Amino acid sequence: CDWFCARIEPRGYRAPIDAATALEVLTGQHDRYDPDLVSALAEVLHSPLGQALTAGLAKPTAPPRAS
Repeated sequence: CDWFCARIEPRGYRAPIDAATALEVLTGQHDRYDPDLVSALAEVLHSPLGQALTAGLAKPTAPPRAS
């Protein structure tokens, strides 16, 4: 959950990714993240409460271009 929250919030050095993409990354890394915990996170995110929580997140933007 810590990684998920860190990636869906913007940082000064990078844009956020959307919740669905973050969940997809977690789902694809069974050796790094506990599949049962990822499944529980997915369940919460797909619930009405999870939808309400993620609805207010900033939308990802393209990273700034180097000048």
